[in-house]
Amino acid sequence: MTKKFFKWCITALLTLAPLILTLVVVFKVLQIAEFIFSSVLRAVLGEKLYYPGMGMITTFIVLALCGYLLEKHNFFRRIFSRFSGLIEKIPGARAIYNFVKNIISLFGSSKKGEFSETVLVKFGDGRYEIGLVTCKDFTGIMPEIAEIEGGLIGIVFPWAFQFAGRPVLIPESMIVKRLKMSPEEALRMVFTGFILLDKNEK
Repeated sequence: MTKKFFKWCITALLTLAPLILTLVVVFKVLQIAEFIFSSVLRAVLGEKLYYPGMGMITTFIVLALCGYLLEKHNFFRRIFSRFSGLIEKIPGARAIYNFVKNIISLFGSSKKGEFSETVLVKFGDGRYEIGLVTCKDFTGIMPEIAEIEGGLIGIVFPWAFQFAGRPVLIPESMIVKRLKMSPEEALRMVFTGFILLDKNEK
């Protein structure tokens, strides 16, 4: 009975922890947004016209407006490019900015075939590893790599139980199969060491 009790506790923890952590992060972000915009709204509208939650609503409106301006107007894209260029000149901030930018680009890019392909790679020693294709063509990026005979592609192999992985350049011939799963599914499966793999899932 004791073993079953602890097993139920572990199952609940593994199931609920991602949901709880996600809700906590979202709540904290919205809480910060509410704090920032509430001060502005109180100053503009006054205490009588301000209601709790208006800061969060303002946040979504501002985000939608920024997205619209960046998508429709080159002027705002140029301003953003200059601002991001200034950030990239700061050594510490540049590393963080580029890391976050690349991760978001990997999962949010419209080039799904190039940035979101999950593959199974076979190594010479008989090992198989799941990898995420990040770059298929280095022409214009790193010509020296693009000129190598046989062609190399960029792949990231995620590691279990840690938010990390190793980037590797391999010939495309090493790919034995393209897997029908998204990078999110592959990362979840590898990150948990296949422990949470649902055997009934097809």
